[in-house]
Amino acid sequence: MKTQTRRFHARSSLIQGFTLIEVIVAMSVFLMVTLGIYTMLFQSYEMVQSIRYRDAARAVLESFGDQFLRLQTTDLVNGVVVIRPLFQVRTGSDMTGLWWHDLAKPVGEQDIEGTTDGLTVTLSSLSGSTLTSASPITATVTEAVTDLNDTDGTPRTGSIYTAAGRMLQGQFTISYTLGRRVHTQTLTVARSVR
Repeated sequence: MKTQTRRFHARSSLIQGFTLIEVIVAMSVFLMVTLGIYTMLFQSYEMVQSIRYRDAARAVLESFGDQFLRLQTTDLVNGVVVIRPLFQVRTGSDMTGLWWHDLAKPVGEQDIEGTTDGLTVTLSSLSGSTLTSASPITATVTEAVTDLNDTDGTPRTGSIYTAAGRMLQGQFTISYTLGRRVHTQTLTVARSVR
């Protein structure tokens, strides 16, 4: 019987629990891994949100570029041909900005939006196919319209009409702040004008 007791004690002495130090080290490693995963998830969420706002800003720019490419450049107001604001060539310090003024409407009903500092638009994040209004961001759209040399495409100081008309370049820029960073995107389009 003594032999069995010795064997039992020999086996039981091999089975030991964890020490307090080992438990603390294991918990520390688990905590660091968990915090690392949480940080990665949080950063990926911020990146996805940033991409959504960037896509919304790009869509706004493309809508202005599309209008610049497709709209008539002039309106007939009371028998007078008036250049639409989107196509007015600006020079000097007033070159950027976006003055949205519809001269085709009767006096008193004309919409005047924007300033030489730009037109303010609201960007919302798109989640799937629904618009989330959790944190809309205010952005500013500016434009710079210049005449182009029809032979080499360089900006020109004055308007020169040829048989095909003249070339206009519209440069639309949108700026918004997300977090503590200012994000800016620019779209440049060119078209002929008669």
